[in-house]
Amino acid sequence: STEGLSRREVVDKIAGQLQFPLQCESPKLRSADDNVVENLAQLSRGTALAYVLRPLGLSLAPQSASGRVAYAVIEAAPKTEVWPVGRPSEIPDRDLAPVMFEFLNVNVQGVAVTEVLNAVSKRGDLPVLWDYNALKRHGVEPEKMIVNLPKSRTTYSLLLRMTLFQAKLKSEIRVDDAGKPFLWVTTVKP
Repeated sequence: STEGLSRREVVDKIAGQLQFPLQCESPKLRSADDNVVENLAQLSRGTALAYVLRPLGLSLAPQSASGRVAYAVIEAAPKTEVWPVGRPSEIPDRDLAPVMFEFLNVNVQGVAVTEVLNAVSKRGDLPVLWDYNALKRHGVEPEKMIVNLPKSRTTYSLLLRMTLFQAKLKSEIRVDDAGKPFLWVTTVKP
């Protein structure tokens, strides 16, 4: 479990479980004072590390030195090959997360977008990872965004799309390195 741990604690915890050593000398990580709010236990170590490092402007990169494989925490930079926070899957979303295409009756009135997302996440067994960089860049605070959807019958995926759109957000189903699906939530602005 990573929920409530500092970013440094999460990195240290995951580093102790890696097959190859992790080189991490970044002062940004040492001085980070926020905690990870998500439980990343269901995700692969690489995806979890990439996610925890990203808000600090850091990335995870595989490296080879003296013929030995290692991982390194590096400064994020354009056109640098780094470990991604998941990737799009070649498997259709309907097969990855069939629950998202089940029908349900909804009536969402005056609810924070994060509450709707948490409910969909639990129902679909899909961890939610937030693109904190984009949220900060565009001044979007999902916990303060209140959404309303009229009483209707819809699927979880359409519920999610309509809810997130009201909050100027969008989501996609990505997979981690082990093929585990999760929801990646970011802003509609590029």
